[in-house]
Amino acid sequence: MTITPQQHHPETEPPTPQGPSLAERLAGVVVDLRGELDISRHVFRDGPAYVVRDPVTFATHRFDPDDYAILIALSHDETLGETFEHLVATGVMQRDEEEDFYSFVLDLHQRTLLTLPVNNADALYQRFERRRRAERLSKVLGIFFLRVPLINPDRLLSRTIRCFRWMYTLPALIGWLILAVAALTVAVTRFDDLVAPAATILEGQNLALMWVALIGLKVIHEFGHAYACKSFGGHVPEMGAFFILFTPVAYVDATDSWTFPSARRRAIVTLGGVYFESIVGAIALFVWAATESSLLNAFAYQVVILATVTTAAFNLNPLLRYDAYYLVSDLVAIPNLRARCQEALAAIVKRALFGLKTDAEGDRLPVRPALASFGLAQVIYRTLMLGTITVVLIMKLGTPGLALAGVMVAMTLFKALSTVTRYVLTSDEAAPVRLRASLATFGVAGLVITGVLLVPVPWPAHADGVVAFQTSRTIRAPEPGVLNAIHTESGATVHENDLLVSIVDPDASAEHASLLAEIEAAGARVANAVLESPAEILLSRTESARLQARLDRLDHRLASLDVRAPRPGRVIELLAPNPGVRVEAGDPILVFASGAPEAVFHIRAFEFDAIRLAEGDELICRAVAFPDRTISGTVTHVAGVGTRDIDPHLLRAVPEGLVPLSPVDGRAAEPYFEIRVRLHPTQAELAGAGLVAKIPTRPRTTADVIERRVARFLNRTKQGADR
Repeated sequence: MTITPQQHHPETEPPTPQGPSLAERLAGVVVDLRGELDISRHVFRDGPAYVVRDPVTFATHRFDPDDYAILIALSHDETLGETFEHLVATGVMQRDEEEDFYSFVLDLHQRTLLTLPVNNADALYQRFERRRRAERLSKVLGIFFLRVPLINPDRLLSRTIRCFRWMYTLPALIGWLILAVAALTVAVTRFDDLVAPAATILEGQNLALMWVALIGLKVIHEFGHAYACKSFGGHVPEMGAFFILFTPVAYVDATDSWTFPSARRRAIVTLGGVYFESIVGAIALFVWAATESSLLNAFAYQVVILATVTTAAFNLNPLLRYDAYYLVSDLVAIPNLRARCQEALAAIVKRALFGLKTDAEGDRLPVRPALASFGLAQVIYRTLMLGTITVVLIMKLGTPGLALAGVMVAMTLFKALSTVTRYVLTSDEAAPVRLRASLATFGVAGLVITGVLLVPVPWPAHADGVVAFQTSRTIRAPEPGVLNAIHTESGATVHENDLLVSIVDPDASAEHASLLAEIEAAGARVANAVLESPAEILLSRTESARLQARLDRLDHRLASLDVRAPRPGRVIELLAPNPGVRVEAGDPILVFASGAPEAVFHIRAFEFDAIRLAEGDELICRAVAFPDRTISGTVTHVAGVGTRDIDPHLLRAVPEGLVPLSPVDGRAAEPYFEIRVRLHPTQAELAGAGLVAKIPTRPRTTADVIERRVARFLNRTKQGADR
C-alpha cells in the first residue's frame, strides 16, 4: 500500500460576508515560493502537468499548466495585487477571477509551499470547510481503517540500497521469470493438493499463522516499493501500519516516485511490492511442496495463499486504490483516475435521473462512456466488498460483529446520502431541476434500502463438529485392586477380547498362593489315605475337591480384574491413573467406542431455523487437522428439539464445546440442535478430530437476520440481568 501524490483542484469560493474580502486582505502582501522545491514536468493524456516535491516534508503536489503559470508568477519583487494585475495583463487570468487567485494562494499556504502573514481568520478556513466535515466523518470510520505512522526509513534504505539495487535490473528480471515459471510448474502439478486445504484457511487455529504471514508479507511488500523508489534516487519519508478491520497492514510513502520523468521507473516502483512478494511466495511454494505435514508446511502454505490470492484480489485489482490502480492511471496518463471516473459516472447519472445536461456555469456535461464504465465497476466492487466485510464480521463475531458492521454500513451510507442530499438541495447546478432531482434521489435511495433489507439472499451457516462413534461408553474397574499395567493407548484400534488394562488384588493373589499350597498338601493326604481305611480316602478326596472349587472361583475373580475390549472398537481416552495406584470398583478406566464412525455437529437455534438439511442428505466437511482431506457422509439424525445439555463424551474430545458454553454451569450458553452424519469406516482414524462444515440454508432477508441477531442479543442481555 503506497501513498499517492496530492492533487490540486482549484475551487471558486464566495467572498467572506463578514469583514474584508481576500483581495482586500492579501493584495499588499509579498510572498515567494520556497527556493528548495523540486519541480518536474510530466505529460499525461489530458496534457502536461507539473509535479512539485517538497524536500523537507517529502510531500508531492501536482499542478496543471494554468495553475503552474500562476505559481511561477509569484515573486518577492512585487505584491500579490501587482502579480494579479500582471497575470490579467498577460491574459493568464480574467479580472473576475480575483477571488480565485487569492484562494489559490491560500491553498499554497496550506500546503506550506509559501508563507502568508495571516492568522486563523475565518477567511482562511472557508475554503476548507467541506474538507473538515469529511475529516470529522473519516475519524469515525477511522476505527476500521486506522493509519499509524511508525518510522522514517530513508536513512536505513540509504545504508542498505546497495544490497537491493541489483534487483531492479534486467538480469534480475530474467531470474524472476525463471523463478516464476518453476513455481507455476509446481503449482500446476500439485494443483489438487494446493487447492484442497483452502476451505479451512480461516479456521481458528490457522488464524494466528495467517496473521504472522500477512504482517510479514506486507512489510516485505512495502520494502519492495521503498527500495525501488530509493534505487532511482527518490526519498521515502514514512513507513507505518494501517489497521484495516483491526488487522495490521504495512504502508510506505513512496510518492517521490511521481517526480520521476520516466514512466518505466514509476511503473517499477508501483510494482515493486508485488515483485518482492512474488519472490517470497515462490520460495514458500517450494518449501510447502518439499515438506510433510508440519508447522513449517502449514506456514508455507499460508504464505503461498496470501502472496497469490490477496495480491490478486487487492494489489493487482485496478478497482481498488492499490498498486494496479496507480499503474493503470499512469499508463493511460490520466492522473486522479478515480475522481475522473466518478465525475464521468456522475454526469451520466445527472443526465438520466435529473435531466441535467449542463453544469452550474452552463458548460455541457461531458459524456465519457469508458471512464463512466470504470467508475461504475469501482462502485459495484466497493459495494460487494462492503457486503463481504459485513457478512464476515457477523459470521465470525456474532452480535459484536453485527454492531461493528452496522456502524460501518450506517456511516458509509450516511456519508454518501449526505453528499447527494447536499448537492440536490443546495447546489446551483441542481436548482433548475431541484424537485425532479429530489424525487429521483430519495426514490432510488428508498428502493435500494428496501432491496437490501427485503430481498432474500443465502446466508451460509458454518457448523463445528467432531468425529465420534455410534456408541461410546466408559469402562470402569470391575473390582477393587491395584492397577498393574496398561496395554493400550488413546486412539488405538482394538479387537474383541484384547487385553486393555490389568488389575491385581494383593489379598486375592496371596489367597491364591495359599490355596495352591493347601491343594498340594491335600493331594499328598489322598495318596497316603490309600494305605488307610476307605473312610479316610473319602474324607481326603472331599477336602481336595472343596479346595479346588475355591481355587476355581478365585481364578475366575482374578481373571475378571483384567479389562478387555468388549467388541472391536477404538480407545478414545485413557482415564486410569498410573500403574501401581489402587482403584475401587466403579472407578473409570477408559472411554471405549464402537460401531461406525460419525460426525456430530452442533448448531445454535438462530442458525438452525434456516438450514435445509434432512436425513439421507449428503454433507461435505473437512477436518481441521487434515485440511487436505475431503470428508463426506450421510445425515442420519437432525434434532427436532433444542437442548443445552452436552454429551460428556463430546466434551472430552472438545473441552471448549462445539457451541459457546456457560461459565456458570458448563452447559450450552443457549439451546443448540445436534446433527449426526454417518461416515465411511475408513474415517475411524479421525476419531476425536475437529470438523467444519458449510450447511445449506434457505435464502433469508437481511432484515430477518438483523432482527434475529438483535432479539438474540436482547434475550442474552436479559438472561444476564436475571442472574
